[in-house]
Amino acid sequence: MAQTRSRALLWILLTILFFLAILFGKRAFFSAQLLLQRTDLSISQQGPLEVSRGGTAVYTLSVRNAGPDAAANVVVSDVMPPGLRFEASASHPTCAVFDGIVFCGGWPQTQGFTLEKDEQREFPVAFTVPAAAGCRITLMNNVLVQSTGQRDAYEGDNRSMSTTTVVCDGR
Repeated sequence: MAQTRSRALLWILLTILFFLAILFGKRAFFSAQLLLQRTDLSISQQGPLEVSRGGTAVYTLSVRNAGPDAAANVVVSDVMPPGLRFEASASHPTCAVFDGIVFCGGWPQTQGFTLEKDEQREFPVAFTVPAAAGCRITLMNNVLVQSTGQRDAYEGDNRSMSTTTVVCDGR
């Protein structure tokens, strides 16, 4: 009787261990799969070389994923040049400003967009220059693209900077 009870307990213990291995094994598999996923995001921008006081500078941000995997939760951020005002009506509909940073495609705390291998998206972002801005000052526009959940093969091209000079009537 004691031997039967021992065998029954052994089988119960083995069954429990088997199910734990399956449960944690799947988690480990999915975690390893996320770590192995690779993307190669890059961002570039085009903007005006000059903008008049009181005018609007529109920067076109181009985001690309060279793969080999799809990039999930992609977010583009654009640090607003000091003194400028974000123009939502002339910017991409997914762009919004928070704490001096324009986020396009999502927020860092929420889900962004997915960018498949070799896919590219563009986001126009517009800023108004105050009419009282100084002449010949240089505006610096800094942008960043990032993704959560995957490793980026090369992060050196995840940032871009563009300069625009404010001009006055007499230049």
